[in-house]
Amino acid sequence: MNIKAGFVGILGEPNAGKSTLINFLVSEKVSIISSKPQTTRRRNVGILSETTKPQSQIIFLDAPGFVKSNRLKKDLYAFLSEESEHVIEESDVVIAVLNPLEKSSSVIENTLELCAGQNKKCLAVISHVDQGKDERIFKISQICERKNIPVWKVNLKQPTKEFKDELLQSIRENLPDSPGFLYDPELYTTEHMRELSCEIIREKCFESLFEEVPFGCAVRIITFKDDLKIAHIDAEIWVKKENHQGIVIGKKGEMLKKIATDARIEIEKLIGKKVFLEVHVKTKKSWDENPIYLKELGYENRK
Repeated sequence: MNIKAGFVGILGEPNAGKSTLINFLVSEKVSIISSKPQTTRRRNVGILSETTKPQSQIIFLDAPGFVKSNRLKKDLYAFLSEESEHVIEESDVVIAVLNPLEKSSSVIENTLELCAGQNKKCLAVISHVDQGKDERIFKISQICERKNIPVWKVNLKQPTKEFKDELLQSIRENLPDSPGFLYDPELYTTEHMRELSCEIIREKCFESLFEEVPFGCAVRIITFKDDLKIAHIDAEIWVKKENHQGIVIGKKGEMLKKIATDARIEIEKLIGKKVFLEVHVKTKKSWDENPIYLKELGYENRK
């Protein structure tokens, strides 16, 4: 008996709530979350497998927020832009996450055009309805209805089971038939513990640092040794300016200690064992514009 299985891209402007949505739908943490925009830098994969009849497997792809880029530079922004495009290309269904705090109707229109531009089934979710004005939410709903795009409204701080059930049902109806599961139904993500640990450390940088500093940070795992009773992780936080190094380290090393401690606690919950985490800070000037550094971090353009 065939099952429904396919890929669902979650796209939108930075800080629209894409990562919060995918974590809620999968009921696991597969994407890091921050109130600061442009937290997501590469696609994150969340897998929802339903083994009871009717069977289905939904593979969610959380893309970076849409950004403007100069493709000729091949910098971090070019990579982010390409990641979003690839997610749209590879998806069977696309969910446009629309932020009612966005004042420009043209931004909403552009988001919907990008998401629905390749003859893919497009669904829309208006996020942050607890913060948006009623007239703005109504106007966005009208734009979606005019384009024949089904739309849901949700407070992502307190999403309801009813919202989740309705959205998942609509996704299933638009997925292709498959002779079997595309991934092991026991998996909830394709990310390895090494990659998840890297992202958690970066999330703690966003939580603890302010202004431009977290946007200039990257994290690289040097070693990841998962022994029977304890995991040993050696990581580097890269900053692109000399003066940022002192900010990340903090007075008497207190800021770096906080970032490392918060990350270690969350990684321990993730892997279910003790973690020895050592974190260093290095200045890599303009790493976000250096192709060698970007490749080393995994932010490599595919074209």
